[in-house]
Amino acid sequence: MIKKVLKVTLMRARCLSYLFENAYKKLITREMISHAVWGERSQFVSDANLTQLLYLLRRDLQQIGLFELFVTLPQAGDKNR
Repeated sequence: MIKKVLKVTLMRARCLSYLFENAYKKLITREMISHAVWGERSQFVSDANLTQLLYLLRRDLQQIGLFELFVTLPQAGDKNR
């Protein structure tokens, strides 16, 4: 068995942890993710920053064979699969 190691930044790790901890929810909003990752500073974080974070996290997960772990629903939020 080949083990794959994924190294991610602190922000991506926080995001991934939040998604796993809340996988039971049908929908996780962008605001929920932003607050989980940046805390009180989330009000100053642009939507583009969150979009970039989710893109980079998806790219990292694809490198270890995890495709579509979560999907973005336009005008709704992110849904765990």
